[in-house]
Amino acid sequence: MPLPLHRLREAGASGAGGGPARMSVKHVTGHGTFAGDLRVPGQLHLRVVRSPHAHARVSRVDASAGRALPGVVAVLTHKDATPLPSAPRGRPPLEETVRFVGDRVAVVAAEDAELAQRAADAVRVEFEPRPAVLDPELALRPDAPLVQAPSAGNPTNLAARVETALGDVDGALAGDVRVFEATFLVPAAPASAIEPHHAITWLDEDRRLVVRTSTESPFRVRQTLAETLGIPAARILVVQPQVGGGFGGKSDVVAEDLCALVTLRTGRPARLVFSREEELTVAPARPAQRVRVRVGVCERQLVALDLHVLADVGAYAAESALLLRAAAREALSLYHIPHLRFLGQAAFTHRPPTLRGQGALPALLALEAQLDEIADALEEDPLELRLRHLATAEDAARVAAALGVPAPTAPVAAEEAMAAGADEIGWSRRWKTGSRSGPRRRGVGMALARHAVVGERGAASLRVREDGSFNLFVGASATGTGAEAAFVAAAAETLGVPANQVVPAAGDTDSAPFDPGTAPPTLYLTGQAVQKAALLVRALLIAAGARRLGVEVGDVVTENGEVRASDGRSVGYAALAADALASSAPIAAIAFHSAGEAPPAGAAVFAEVEVDVETGEVRVLKLVAALDGGPRLDPHPAEAQAEGDALRAVGTALSERMAIEENGRALFRSLRDCPLPTAVDAPEVRTLFVPLGAPPTPFGARPLDEVTATGPVLAIVNAVAHAIGARLYELPLLPERVRAAAKAGGANP
Repeated sequence: MPLPLHRLREAGASGAGGGPARMSVKHVTGHGTFAGDLRVPGQLHLRVVRSPHAHARVSRVDASAGRALPGVVAVLTHKDATPLPSAPRGRPPLEETVRFVGDRVAVVAAEDAELAQRAADAVRVEFEPRPAVLDPELALRPDAPLVQAPSAGNPTNLAARVETALGDVDGALAGDVRVFEATFLVPAAPASAIEPHHAITWLDEDRRLVVRTSTESPFRVRQTLAETLGIPAARILVVQPQVGGGFGGKSDVVAEDLCALVTLRTGRPARLVFSREEELTVAPARPAQRVRVRVGVCERQLVALDLHVLADVGAYAAESALLLRAAAREALSLYHIPHLRFLGQAAFTHRPPTLRGQGALPALLALEAQLDEIADALEEDPLELRLRHLATAEDAARVAAALGVPAPTAPVAAEEAMAAGADEIGWSRRWKTGSRSGPRRRGVGMALARHAVVGERGAASLRVREDGSFNLFVGASATGTGAEAAFVAAAAETLGVPANQVVPAAGDTDSAPFDPGTAPPTLYLTGQAVQKAALLVRALLIAAGARRLGVEVGDVVTENGEVRASDGRSVGYAALAADALASSAPIAAIAFHSAGEAPPAGAAVFAEVEVDVETGEVRVLKLVAALDGGPRLDPHPAEAQAEGDALRAVGTALSERMAIEENGRALFRSLRDCPLPTAVDAPEVRTLFVPLGAPPTPFGARPLDEVTATGPVLAIVNAVAHAIGARLYELPLLPERVRAAAKAGGANP
């Protein structure tokens, strides 16, 4: 049954209120709508039959028992979903070869979810097991079993390689220098968004495929479906409702292609929602990485840095080269070190697929931890060591040129950020004293973080409606961070109207401006595009108002929804909109803000922790994030992001990981196995915006990006080392690891 498509957000278009207050009420009262809130008449419920093997060929599928159950409409296998020759190197809906435990073998469609699960359990599959490789180092050996079919010129498991060098690292390290060397391990970890992957598909009245999904990248979903299913992109509409968290885990097609396949085969709506077990075991996860770091020190100066990153990108990799390039760019651009070298390799393994672009944390962890070790050896304040070696704009430009990426448009204000953060946490006093006696030890740590802006560009379009209000369309994902409210407020301020006169439209690929990015654009990028679009529309209104009033453009201003001349005469936006619509020339504008125009995000983060050396338990007491970019007109969205990311960082540093058995099966299958941090684990968070005296701007002078999630992890790790007098080289800092390190370091109660 075809459904009408409501473009405006269901709750957002109702009520007398508007702007941020309306949206906040919508969220806290449960009226915000997500992918799963829509109930489509006649929809089928899907369940996936998954592989118990890490690598095997599907030799036979007996679905007769499942199909025989009353209410089961379809059981589809790889024979029903032959990939097109033009399909990209990614995941077809179903394949004859399975490449990780939990890979898709068949999909069942039934009248209700319980029946679909019963039918999936009844499907019998015969496999021909094949050798599997689960370790990235083993995967790169010449005799390793191939994960993907060999491509031209690359008959190996090497997904990507990035290598660059500046200066002579080998020569520098061979001289009269002291070399600090270590290897750091960062495990794979699930994205763990509150909302699981959820997709619904149906055919509208024109037989177009409509996809309503909890995605961060609706245009990527449309493109991927068009390529893998052989449908023109014009025949696909992707509708993006509110998204209950993504963290990069909802940037790729995960459930949408199976729903689309069923809808195209049966003509009926189809729904697939992941269980929490599927979220933890088969959904895209942060890639595991091993980082070997060597730093040369001569006469108290850092003279050489050598980084070797090995990333495990699982069975299906998306832009692995971008991941490695991001790691190189961020780690090599923070400090002035004459001789630099980076070798990054990404390896296919028979593990679940990984998140797109999540690559900088391990390299930054290795670098920042080693700097603390060097400071300790030199008997120097870690903050002072960093201050003496801060990178210049020329250093960052040199690294960018070597990597073939755009040079940053502005340097990170690291010195002021460190000064502000250190003052807030009382660094000089706490770093010198610490707490090295008794079972509970306190320590402080700090780190710098840098991150180039994510996404290719932000996009926004704005048009005046017949009543003088405005429709705002953006390409960004509304993930519950207050983004909609910030966009509306910025547009309203520029246009000189109340916030309830700017109506944000639902994200769908018919109406939203095209965003081809490899990741969802940031609040900063899209916010800048919104401001540009509002300025363009304001200029059009001024020009139209001046013509209507018979005066020069310079003699009018906009105020309270009107264009007002210097003699006191005015004309309202509604009248100007009516004139424009009557002349078939509506007042509208579209604007973009590219990542190349954005300076990198930067932060100095400080942490205070308490460690029980008898149990190994770590409690994060306080986090201070000094963020570059200056004050915000409304700091709440940025503060909310920093506070949310602080809790994410606690989980990354202390508990979150994916454990895989030797057969490739995930050990953790519920949140009881791998609990996430909750409100009781939340530290005190203090967010500062530097330069402190700069004029406030709507979205800051630079983005926040991942520094609010990465920086706290680095600071927590260094604070734990300060507390127990010993370094840990593997995340997360589990109690048994902390207890063992404390004991080995002589931290007796």
